[in-house]
Amino acid sequence: MIRYFSHSLDNQCQASITYLENLQRLFIQDEDSGMIQVEYSPGSQVILLFRLGELIRAYHLVKDRSVLIAVSRFKLLLVGNDLSIRSVSLPLHAVRAMIQALDCQSPVAIQQPSAQSLAHYFSTLKQDHFDGLLHLRLPDLDGFQVWLDGAPLGSQAVYSTSRGFVDSLPNFQPSRSNGDKTVQVEVYQPDVDTLSWRLIGLSTAVGDLLSGVVAGYQKLVGYSLINALNYDLNTAMRMFHYNIRMVGDEMIDHDLFIDAATAQATYTGLLDCLLQHVTSVVGDQLAQRTFSEAFQGLDQRNQSALKQYALTPAAIVKIQKATLG
Repeated sequence: MIRYFSHSLDNQCQASITYLENLQRLFIQDEDSGMIQVEYSPGSQVILLFRLGELIRAYHLVKDRSVLIAVSRFKLLLVGNDLSIRSVSLPLHAVRAMIQALDCQSPVAIQQPSAQSLAHYFSTLKQDHFDGLLHLRLPDLDGFQVWLDGAPLGSQAVYSTSRGFVDSLPNFQPSRSNGDKTVQVEVYQPDVDTLSWRLIGLSTAVGDLLSGVVAGYQKLVGYSLINALNYDLNTAMRMFHYNIRMVGDEMIDHDLFIDAATAQATYTGLLDCLLQHVTSVVGDQLAQRTFSEAFQGLDQRNQSALKQYALTPAAIVKIQKATLG
């Protein structure tokens, strides 16, 4: 069985369908997020993914190729087989990373740079303007990175370590004992039409728009008022149970959306809160100009993503006016 996030605390055993059903009930009762892997024959398994107690995805894996299946039908594959079952609780963005990887169906390449040459490998990806997903297996770390246009996306990264989950790749210092060890890197080329990949693009676009607005706002009011802005935004995110926060001018998006409509509503609420705060300090005209200039500063891909989901400055202003009557 492939052990995703192999350094996380898990439970693995030989068990029955009844045991699997009890595990599902525990995820539901505890409103837990995570994964159940069920291997029913060598090289064949079912992966179940949970979001806050809800079974949201089921995938069938044969060797290294995955196919999305109906959550109501996965047991048909398991009946009559001896089962090896692994369960693990995961943060939401780790469940999201699993969906991103499994939606790619299978890795297009498996690279094995040494620990010492990993930085050079990343430099090659940057030069090639790589778009895709990496599954990294280092000596003491296992997790995923999403890359867009040759750069890793901080909000989309998650790794399991012996100390728990981390969101950034530590500065890996090869030693005499591990410097020559091989690092496995599975390279995934996503289908750009899948929901998981479209939501990566949307999150990136919203994050870049937010950064642009915060930078423009800072020019108007100075750095000292940015903390007040972030406090208001983060308070609103917690109140609405969004797994998103602002740190400086960066949006840390660890949420997992089950559909595009939920993502759109969440980001609309975030941008509306931002516009309200900026407007309350600098007035309608300057606030709208700051939003517009930030949007115009985005690249074409980000602008297109925001237009597709009606998250342009004009759309947010229209929503706010309708709300205020």
